[in-house]
Amino acid sequence: FLDLRMPEIDGFGVLAELRAQDLAMPIIVLSAVTQRESVVKAFKSGAKSYLVKPLKPDQILRKTLEILKANF
Repeated sequence: FLDLRMPEIDGFGVLAELRAQDLAMPIIVLSAVTQRESVVKAFKSGAKSYLVKPLKPDQILRKTLEILKANF
């Protein structure tokens, strides 16, 4: 999971770094940011899913299992 708002580097910077290192791990963005541009940018940057906070634990678990089944 990756939040877009972090103190030292934003989530887009992290996504770019992961892509630059050619790491093929599935990333789920979990963020309070709801702007369409941010969601689209996250997917274009390599995110496999985008969840908007706040979430219930069962929603997070369901999405995690979905992504794991699709990628492993």
